[in-house]
Amino acid sequence: MLRDCQRLLTSLGVLCVTAPGEAEAFCSALNRAGLCDAVVSDDSDCFCYGAKTVLRNFSTDPKNFSVSRYTSSRLQTEVGLSRQRMVVMALLLGCDYNLGGVAGVGREAVTRLFSVWGQPQGQLELERVLAWAEGSLEREAGALVTSKPVHCGVCGHEGSVASHRRAGQRYYDIY
Repeated sequence: MLRDCQRLLTSLGVLCVTAPGEAEAFCSALNRAGLCDAVVSDDSDCFCYGAKTVLRNFSTDPKNFSVSRYTSSRLQTEVGLSRQRMVVMALLLGCDYNLGGVAGVGREAVTRLFSVWGQPQGQLELERVLAWAEGSLEREAGALVTSKPVHCGVCGHEGSVASHRRAGQRYYDIY
């Protein structure tokens, strides 16, 4: 089906490019470089990859067509979320590369952390998180841990992979 769509778009004069890796990362890089106007995706990691404009929530209902437009500049000015903070948030709460997030850390804790940090400080924020692994910011990292239950890194449901196995559940049975 993908090749058929590509053939159709090419016949209409639309340039089609195949991403060398993850599509959101590639499209976000194109958008960041100004080579396209926006990234169309319902995946929220586009801003972590550096997208400037993301279009989400398309409704194809002919009577009520709608789409939501988000920009990195508005996220920065109105919500205080820089690209680096979105990466930190994704790593702590869970993302494609860390499915369960950090056990015991929830949205409230990340919000508290950002308020303690004050205004976004660029790459320094990622360096601060990396320093936690070395134990140099134990108090700061320790303040994040709340009573959030452990979630399975495979399916995202409450409980560990081991507890799911003990209960006789397979990952696909949980969904």
